[in-house]
Amino acid sequence: MPGCVLRVTGTEPTIPRELLIEGARHRLSYSVSDSEHFAQQVDDAISFLSKYVLLLAVKSVVHSELDFGVFASAPPFMAQHAFPPELVQLAARAQITIKLSAYFGSD
Repeated sequence: MPGCVLRVTGTEPTIPRELLIEGARHRLSYSVSDSEHFAQQVDDAISFLSKYVLLLAVKSVVHSELDFGVFASAPPFMAQHAFPPELVQLAARAQITIKLSAYFGSD
């Protein structure tokens, strides 16, 4: 659903527990943004990564991804979302995959 979630596999980074939304031994999910607005999700993700990028850039992290969830109009309508260089650079620094999940319809 709408919002931005960080999923990490392979380690338990020292990110504050209040951000944890799902946890298992080697797989964790953190809420980065609960906004349904893409631009706000991007701003929240940049802020989040600015604080925690060094904690995520460790060898014991096997995979991590930022998943941006947005509502989209039903096909054939088109929506465009661009990721700014600052976000891409922060994600690359910690080898985080950036993903966009489009949900057709509305809540």
